Amino acid sequence: MFRRGGKIILSLHPRPAGQQQRGPFSSSPFNYIRLVFRNGGEDEFFEKYKEALGLNMWERTLSGVCSSSAPSRNSNTMVPRAVGIAGIEKRLADNHHRTHETISQAFEDMSRLMEYARDMVALSKAITDKLRAKKGEITDDETIRFKTYLLSLGVSDPVTKSTFGSSAEYYKKLAEELSTILCGPLKVCSVSSSSVDSA
Repeated sequence: MFRRGGKIILSLHPRPAGQQQRGPFSSSPFNYIRLVFRNGGEDEFFEKYKEALGLNMWERTLSGVCSSSAPSRNSNTMVPRAVGIAGIEKRLADNHHRTHETISQAFEDMSRLMEYARDMVALSKAITDKLRAKKGEITDDETIRFKTYLLSLGVSDPVTKSTFGSSAEYYKKLAEELSTILCGPLKVCSVSSSSVDSA
């Protein structure tokens, strides 16, 4: 092992005869690994490296894996993490899978919201038609259903024209309420799509 100005060179010993190969290559012309630290951090790495060498963690992991021929689900056997390019690819695939699940969930939520909105529009149209036909007479059942739809969308105190005098104030409050209802699902969709772009 050799250190010099942001570089650490690790000398490699040849594999003992008869030992099974565990790496991606059967042989290499090089007998060292050179690590270059462009933005510092070599001292911290060197300390952790010496600590890992002293603990011989790789031997414990291998012996633990070999000794447990039928590992149980509750066993505390350490399984080696995937490292290198294979590890990066696995992490990317896992991230992609999680992102895909998040997007699917967001679209399911949007579909449910659209179903609620469709039912609510149909109900409000029916109520409006009855109000015009019967001059304000609607059943308690229909009122409860309408309020239930509003509550499921997060509208506990709906904006009505009777509450606000001027039409401008009514439309302003109605826009604020619609913005509050739609903001959550839209944020979920935008966060999901941005995480897909970054992956």
